[in-house]
Amino acid sequence: MSPWAWLFVAGVFEVGWAIGLKYTDGWTRLWPSLGTLALLTASMYCLAAAARTFGAELRTGSEV
Repeated sequence: MSPWAWLFVAGVFEVGWAIGLKYTDGWTRLWPSLGTLALLTASMYCLAAAARTFGAELRTGSEV
């Protein structure tokens, strides 16, 4: 998958877990809390995958 696709999917997961925080009721409700943590984990995974697949010029700010 392209790095931009990874970033898009990560953004969708970011929005999902941010909305999910509202339903956790201070992390006292089990299922919404687990869902929010799952979305957060998926978001971090996608961000890491995007960082891995972007070229070195984007990571360092210079052309290789």
